[in-house]
Amino acid sequence: MIEWVNQTELGSPEGKPARTPLSDEQTSWDVELPDYNPPLYEEVGRSIDLLMRKGIEVPSEADVLRLGGLTTTQAVELFGPAIKELRNPLGRTGIGLTGEFWQAGPALTADIAITRTDPVDGLQIALVENRGSLHLPGGFYREKSDHGSRAETAIREAEEETALDIYELGIQDQVVELTAEHVKPRSSRSADLGYISNQLFGIHLPDSAMGDYLRSGGDALASRWVREAELHRLISENAISPDHAYYAKLALEAAPTR
Repeated sequence: MIEWVNQTELGSPEGKPARTPLSDEQTSWDVELPDYNPPLYEEVGRSIDLLMRKGIEVPSEADVLRLGGLTTTQAVELFGPAIKELRNPLGRTGIGLTGEFWQAGPALTADIAITRTDPVDGLQIALVENRGSLHLPGGFYREKSDHGSRAETAIREAEEETALDIYELGIQDQVVELTAEHVKPRSSRSADLGYISNQLFGIHLPDSAMGDYLRSGGDALASRWVREAELHRLISENAISPDHAYYAKLALEAAPTR
């Protein structure tokens, strides 16, 4: 039980709590700390081992830790030209040591354009909100779950980010390649995107009611259907990342006749 106290009963002038004066004496906070050498956590050690196996001299552990924030030119100056082969993927998924840097080589990604023809609104495309802008569903290839197929990456990402299960349609070959493998255009995904190898897939839903209840998940904060006219407006307002704006227009051009 809380006991309430009236300030007027505290016995101090004007009924205010008494204040305790502080000494004018200054206390130094300068102290000697013992030597502290924390153990190297596993991901850093694994990255250093990989660099050394590739014949790359490692200047210091600190340099490895900051490698993910360097440009390619800076990285080459610090580690030599061979580092170009190992800088993928970058940023939060790579050598910044918050992801799987030891899976060296090109960062494999896949995006998928999901379209449908609504009886009222006509041609629509599914977009998800991610990192402050709109995108097509998509993400990084996972070796363990995608079985060597970038199309499976696209199908998995579609379900994760929109809750739309198109696996059976994929088995029926209704998920098609819209582009060959290519270097992904510039986006906010990485500081140096020359190594992100992407492939775009597309599917036009055979039933206009499919996807009536899109639900966001995974990296997506929201997901929704966008009419063709609205898509062009969003592109003009830079609400869609440049690479995905190009992908969306490509998908609408490839969609069946309205």
